[in-house]
Amino acid sequence: MSQLWQNTPFYRIGRLYVDACIRSSFNSIKVFGRENVPSGSAVILAANHTNTLMDPLVILQNNKGPICFGCRSDIFTGRLAARILHELKIVPLARQRDGVQALKDNFGVFDQVTDLLAHNVPFTIFPEGTHRPMHSLMPMKKGVCRIAFQACEDCDLPVYIVPVGIDYEDFFRFQRSVTIKYGEPIDVRNVLAEYDNEQTAMHALTDLLYARIAGLITYFPDDAGYEKAWRRHLKKLRPKRDWVQKFFRGFAAVVAVPLLVIFAILGFLFWVPAEILISRLKDKAWSNTIRFAVILACLPLQLAINGIAAFSLLPPAGGAAVLLLTAVAGPMFYRTLNYLNDIIK
Repeated sequence: MSQLWQNTPFYRIGRLYVDACIRSSFNSIKVFGRENVPSGSAVILAANHTNTLMDPLVILQNNKGPICFGCRSDIFTGRLAARILHELKIVPLARQRDGVQALKDNFGVFDQVTDLLAHNVPFTIFPEGTHRPMHSLMPMKKGVCRIAFQACEDCDLPVYIVPVGIDYEDFFRFQRSVTIKYGEPIDVRNVLAEYDNEQTAMHALTDLLYARIAGLITYFPDDAGYEKAWRRHLKKLRPKRDWVQKFFRGFAAVVAVPLLVIFAILGFLFWVPAEILISRLKDKAWSNTIRFAVILACLPLQLAINGIAAFSLLPPAGGAAVLLLTAVAGPMFYRTLNYLNDIIK
């Protein structure tokens, strides 16, 4: 089994395909403050957690080298799953709900994380401990501090926590935009030196991290006024259009309908299984993760099916055109659907 910090051929080749699928999942991905990530240092990226597995995926996509992630330990069931997740540079982090023994296992994981930090491989953690599709934050858990403090003890490099804010245009609809902002790095050794004991430093660090992440996202306090404040914000974002703009949008909708049908037929494996699975979900925050996973898994099969049919019935140029359209059919189906929904609204 490879070391977490190693950039293996399996990882490099897999990243090319995964990164392409991540980019195709969004209308746009905007990144700001990437220069705030220190080089030649032990770097922990600490981000808000609103959109299940899409959160680590968007961070992965804009970091070109190896990067490791912490993930809930209950998905590491069986040797095969654990081996695959290890090769993908994902480590298990137990939560209090997982029990005392699982929490004890975290110490061994912390050693692995410290080792990869010493090799200049960033580690990404979501210090809220769980996801929630809201433009707010939950209290920071202490795991990020424990990892950072252990890195200070075991690693000779400077240790930084970089706050990361992930802002989605829509938590539940595919092919919307996302913005990632990297904030000013926090020097962990300076925080430790400022306080008399580790517990006080831990509380100060979690408070500071909360404030830094909140400043990087569209943030509303998680209180009784959240829904009202969010609706006011959406109303401000809604553009006002005159009759000319409405006319042209209506004309564009007429053109978009046949395009939607074409993409739906060419990419039926992308959206039919995904929407069936989503209809059975209790936690709708997993919707876009399901759509991404289905496209990732089904793209080769959809290309094979459409390619065989197209080259059997059409001349070579026509078959090649069908394959090109198939490659973008999943994202374009959802993008066209969003466009039509926006016009109706």
